[in-house]
Amino acid sequence: QNMKMWRRVLAEAQGTALLAFLITASGGNPYAIALGLWIDIVGTGFIGGAHFNPVVTLCVMAKKKYFKALSKQEIIEFIAYLIVQFPAATVGAISGLAIRPSDFIINVGENSSIFQGLFAEAVFTGQMVLVILIVGELMELKLVSALAVAITVLAGILTVGGISGACFNPFVCSSIDMVQFIRFNDSAYVENLWIYYVGPLIGGIVATVVGCVYLTDSKFMKKRDEETINCSTQEGDNCQCALIKMI
Repeated sequence: QNMKMWRRVLAEAQGTALLAFLITASGGNPYAIALGLWIDIVGTGFIGGAHFNPVVTLCVMAKKKYFKALSKQEIIEFIAYLIVQFPAATVGAISGLAIRPSDFIINVGENSSIFQGLFAEAVFTGQMVLVILIVGELMELKLVSALAVAITVLAGILTVGGISGACFNPFVCSSIDMVQFIRFNDSAYVENLWIYYVGPLIGGIVATVVGCVYLTDSKFMKKRDEETINCSTQEGDNCQCALIKMI
């Protein structure tokens, strides 16, 4: 059981590193990031949780706690996700900048205020988290679920990229900007870093509350409960049970 958990943690680290690599190597190209994220989720999601984001991990924990489906083993696993995400993102950022050196920065736009950047990060991180929580119940449509998340991120980058930098991910953003800060010794890379923690956390909290309200007594949760019972009694299909335990 421990070996299975560490495989999932490894998949989480790999996916987070790839996400940071995509952002830096593409120079922030929104289409490359969205398509890469879709591949990233599909490629590692059947092994791990495919969170790649501490806000997503915390919100998934909160949702599972609300529905009384959070085990001690999952708490340990989610904590391990949080531990590996930042160093993995740092490795990905360094790798991306190694093959495509640039002065790439994730920061509030020149014509935008700190409040506008904070609000933009909260809104689209919240939307991303809400989509993840909802489509997480559509287990039989994994490819479509991953695409929904990728499209949400793409819409966010295209909409508020010039306002907030469109990160929606505290660890990925801070790893990229801190690597650049060390390279150039320029405080501009880290002066607004706090908004990429505060904004996403606010958005994630609101999205989790809304998501739990939407999912309460929904047909998806009822179906999930029935399938979980089948898995626990070994009556369910092995592949389907693996998907249930993954989310």
